[in-house]
Amino acid sequence: MKKRVLLSYAIGIALFALFILTAGIDLSIIVRVKNPFLLALGIVFVLFNFVVLSWRLKYLLKPFNRVQGFWMRLRIQFIDKFVTHFAPSRANIPVKALALSKVTGSGKTEGLSVSSFEFALDTGTVLFFTLLSLFFFLQGLPYDSTYNFFIFMAFALIAVLVFFLFPEHWFQRLQSGSDMRTGFFHRLISKGFKMVHAVRADWKTMISHSSMYPVIFFTLLNWVVGVLSTYFFFLSYGVDVPFGFIFAVNAAIAFVGGITQLPAGIGAREAAMVFLYGFLGYPTPVAAAVAVVSRLAVYVIVLAGYFWAVQGVLESKPAVGSFKRWP
Repeated sequence: MKKRVLLSYAIGIALFALFILTAGIDLSIIVRVKNPFLLALGIVFVLFNFVVLSWRLKYLLKPFNRVQGFWMRLRIQFIDKFVTHFAPSRANIPVKALALSKVTGSGKTEGLSVSSFEFALDTGTVLFFTLLSLFFFLQGLPYDSTYNFFIFMAFALIAVLVFFLFPEHWFQRLQSGSDMRTGFFHRLISKGFKMVHAVRADWKTMISHSSMYPVIFFTLLNWVVGVLSTYFFFLSYGVDVPFGFIFAVNAAIAFVGGITQLPAGIGAREAAMVFLYGFLGYPTPVAAAVAVVSRLAVYVIVLAGYFWAVQGVLESKPAVGSFKRWP
């Protein structure tokens, strides 16, 4: 596992280094910050992202009447992001599910429902915003195929509809058919059907609950905070980039990072970021500096937050009243 992660990091860093060398970009500009205060402000907004996500987690847990304080939710977010950046792709989903089960006293299925719903929400948001960016900000990109991306989005929407509209009695029939077999493979399939069935029921509960409105609000606020942090990073190097361009690039690089198997898209995100800002007419050395500085800021905050968070989660006990299921 460790070798795989190290290999992924090596590939990502090598990819970014090759891109920088090929483009002839001088990275010495990283230390030539024109306004340290604005750089520090960008870092503050990176940290504030974790605060926003912890507020969102509060409302994701609300349909199940799971009570958790702000600091414990913040700890869970730090653990989630640590696994995202330092473990194999998508490992953060089961890890966050286990952490939620630990601190709320809920079953594993409920924790998995919340963590997988959060991942699906973020993935859907990235896809939607990337599509908007291709239409309004990034037209004319080399290798751009907005039509193909739109077809991909259509298939993703169909998959979501099938998941939610799949008839209940079909689930029961498939599950009972697997229960009747005694082989290991069939028992595994049966458990899989039960898990998917339970997660789907929880997702329906979450979507129909009034707490979904603040969940959407904090999801959008998370994007606004991300745009502001990048804006201040650029401004600290004396480059003023419009919010719309930053939003478009953030969506595109999130998509690029998501489709790679590299931890948090290391290397691929940075290369895509430099390329896109260069395409939009901004100096690539500054874009490269912002890409590196923002990545380092995230790593420092995630590492510091993780070592603060992990012990608190391991020693935690479920909050009083958190065992009560939502009526």
